[in-house]
Amino acid sequence: MKFLTTKNIFLTAMLITVLYLALILIAPLLMPLPDTRKPVAPIPAELKIENQRVTFPSTQPGINLVAWWMPNPQAKAVLILVHGHGGQRTMEVLGGMQLAKKLLNADYAVLSVDLRGHGESDDAPDGKLEPAELVLDVMGAIDWVKQKYPDLSVGVIGASLGGATVVMAGVQDERIEAVLAVAPALEPRASIERYLINVMSVPKFVARHLAWSMVEVHGQLGGTDPLEIGAQLDGTKLFLIHNEADPINPVSGSRRLKEILPEAQIWITPAALDNPIVLERGAWGSHVRSYLLHPKEFAKKTIGFFDKRLVKPN
Repeated sequence: MKFLTTKNIFLTAMLITVLYLALILIAPLLMPLPDTRKPVAPIPAELKIENQRVTFPSTQPGINLVAWWMPNPQAKAVLILVHGHGGQRTMEVLGGMQLAKKLLNADYAVLSVDLRGHGESDDAPDGKLEPAELVLDVMGAIDWVKQKYPDLSVGVIGASLGGATVVMAGVQDERIEAVLAVAPALEPRASIERYLINVMSVPKFVARHLAWSMVEVHGQLGGTDPLEIGAQLDGTKLFLIHNEADPINPVSGSRRLKEILPEAQIWITPAALDNPIVLERGAWGSHVRSYLLHPKEFAKKTIGFFDKRLVKPN
């Protein structure tokens, strides 16, 4: 057949290559990421958590943040909760308010913040959501706490993107004395690839190239390398909790950081693929579900870690 000449085959291959490259370069501009402007759900009434809606500035000028302050007259330290991408200060996916109740019962005060572009907080002036700049929001929260309670130690709890954020914040702000990172997004390109495959149903081969384009070409997540930054953290300040079968943020990121920081603590929770708590999340599976899967053990380990790091001896 005449059309199957070497020249035609070559031209066809070139056309397919060009079209594929165009797809990889253009598609990220059209790719929907999780909505970050979900309404803020109230704290469940049955938890009976006293709370105040407070506002304060990020350390980046022009951004005001909203948070819930959950005071405790017996507070021995303050813990700041930091949600993930698309979350807000209830940290509902983690079971954040149930965990907050246990932390309050353990004599901690709690501040749960809406990061920029989430909940009721302002957007960044350029409209971008870059992890390195989210650290400035955490620092703003610490400023607020220290103005009210200068003598109390501060710890941070972050989930997913918030987990990577608090790891980086722990490096950059010496006022943070303890860091709990739950399912942290320490390998951004791998997380985007898994999101595309598991949530968006993008074929694996295409997802790999799209993730590269989104990070390296379009600057999604700001080109930040949380592992490189996290390697500078004092390992004794860090506790990593990650589910073995997390379909979004690979557990390999937490394991790699533990190898870099051998003094850090790590708890890898079992997969539990058939657990209703995992199944109800669909494609998101066990991502950020370790507390809800193991509430008693999670609370015991977490409170024990913070007590050791934050509670000053008499």
